Amino acid sequence: MVDKTIYIFRHGETDWIEQHLCQGVSDVPSLNAKGIEQAESAANAAKTLGVEVVYSSPLKRARQTASIVAERCNVPVILDAGLSELDYGDATGLPVEQAKALYPEVFRDWLETDLEHSRDCAFPNGETKDAFNDRIREALHRIFEEAEHEVLAIATHSGVIWNYIQYGLGVDCKPPKCGQGFKLRYSGGSVIFDGPILV
Repeated sequence: MVDKTIYIFRHGETDWIEQHLCQGVSDVPSLNAKGIEQAESAANAAKTLGVEVVYSSPLKRARQTASIVAERCNVPVILDAGLSELDYGDATGLPVEQAKALYPEVFRDWLETDLEHSRDCAFPNGETKDAFNDRIREALHRIFEEAEHEVLAIATHSGVIWNYIQYGLGVDCKPPKCGQGFKLRYSGGSVIFDGPILV
């Protein structure tokens, strides 16, 4: 099995992020001007790092970011629905502060690092924490195992990145800002966290 280097990063900014709205699986408008700049910075980094393929969430904000990166590196983009953000259910589109006021227990339990006490945490009509973590772990591990290239980039969402690193790898970290992310290494079936992406 070939060892792989993975650069997993958050998509660029959208107006919904700037307005502090809950995005989730909503296919909100495209990247704004700042988001395009962030995607271009990520593309420059990816080219320097020798990225050979870009995997992406199918949601527009990630897909657009991935396309900018892939074009700069002259590599293909592969979409994977398993990389989509958490489904916020009834909280989708709400201002974050309003959602916190309406669903304080969900926000509290979502940040609870002990999964045994927060597995069923979900916004009304949304995805549970347990289902979300299972989905992203399955998608990422499948990509790590099946990718034919040695240097991968993954354009996805802050929830995907933070939950996988926090719960899947057991590494305490903060959610990445737009256009930023982390380096992982895949070797012998194991995933190693290698810190923030530095170029």
